[in-house]
Amino acid sequence: MKVTLIPVTPFQQNCSLRVCEATGRAAVVDPGGDLDVIQGEIARQKVSVEKLFLTHGHIDHCAGAKTLAAHYGVPIEGPHPDERFWLDKLADQSTRFGFPAAEAFEPDRWLHDGDTVQFGDETLEVYHCSGHTPGHVVFFSRAHRLALVGDLLFAGSIGRTDFPRGNHADLIRSIREKLWPLGDDVTFVPDHGPTSTFGAERRRNPYRGRRSRRMSSEIYVSTDVEADGPIPGPHSMLSFASAAYTEDKQLIATFSANLELLEGAAPHPVQEAWWKTQPEAWAACRTDLQHPAEALAAYVDWVEALPGKPVFVAMPAGFDFTYMFWYMMRFVGRCPFSWSALDIKTLAFAMTGLPYRKNIKPRFPKHWFDEHPHTHVALDDAIEQGALFCNMLKDLRAMQAADAAANQEGDGSGQNPAEEPAN
Repeated sequence: MKVTLIPVTPFQQNCSLRVCEATGRAAVVDPGGDLDVIQGEIARQKVSVEKLFLTHGHIDHCAGAKTLAAHYGVPIEGPHPDERFWLDKLADQSTRFGFPAAEAFEPDRWLHDGDTVQFGDETLEVYHCSGHTPGHVVFFSRAHRLALVGDLLFAGSIGRTDFPRGNHADLIRSIREKLWPLGDDVTFVPDHGPTSTFGAERRRNPYRGRRSRRMSSEIYVSTDVEADGPIPGPHSMLSFASAAYTEDKQLIATFSANLELLEGAAPHPVQEAWWKTQPEAWAACRTDLQHPAEALAAYVDWVEALPGKPVFVAMPAGFDFTYMFWYMMRFVGRCPFSWSALDIKTLAFAMTGLPYRKNIKPRFPKHWFDEHPHTHVALDDAIEQGALFCNMLKDLRAMQAADAAANQEGDGSGQNPAEEPAN
């Protein structure tokens, strides 16, 4: 079987052309767009398209499927029926992400775990692997030891789970229970980026879901909460998001959720009036609502699977951590951050020399800020805040290094000779 990757759409999604070399018949997998490019490659190889396969319903993977299937007069197979949620929202996705208009459609065949699909003389096994999306599937050629994994797994990373109905724990479970048992020798083709093998990712992928016993580095989990009042219980958390950063400012994972309101809670008049001045942010946090128990359980699993010791970071931590701690204890019964949080305002107080109450963002050094928007959309603000913290941490480490160097002056022992005891 010959596989050709065809990067398409502004997201550089790996549409793939799979050809049965014995028959010259082919299948196109995840045609997200740029159909002229896909059709050009098909014509160049002089193959006959027999079917279209879809791994999942995100627009960069399936926006062109209906048109391409009609052009060649072939059926669409996949994904799993749980992906109807995303296929029904294709028009909304195209507007949101700036894609050409796309219409909702239903595949000619929904796929289930244990099914097979065929083209030419080739047979592919189907594995339902939820997590990135609820109805995501993986195609596996046992004869060629080759898997097409969509957005489930990447070389050095894993799929996002902060989209509606994504679930980090399910994604990790799919990787462990569905992919790893296929064998370390299996080469996989992700829908973004380069290929790799399951064996290589089992050994070195930092997101494979099981922390090394030797892992001691901290992961800074920048978290933003949007709420309709000052305290949880009487008021509700509307949405929350976390952006997980390493100390060197690598954004390694994100999580976000919009929540249903607490039963019996009501908005505070001050916050209610403020939200009326933020219509776009309000609309963003009131779509795709999840029950708090579902969202917080997935979040705790997400934090506990991070490749390091999680540290909660916020500004002000007194507000964000209060909400998150209350919700985690109320709906999950545990908090992976223990009882503490790192407050950016307090860190700034220690670094700037300004009075505590003067440590507000407009007074912070300009080089602490990257060009991230502050939109009052939880995920945007968590990412912005995490980058700010990492820039501060870089300055703090430089200050610590300078102090250490100053202490090393003299005889090189690290001790001031004047402080040595007399003979």
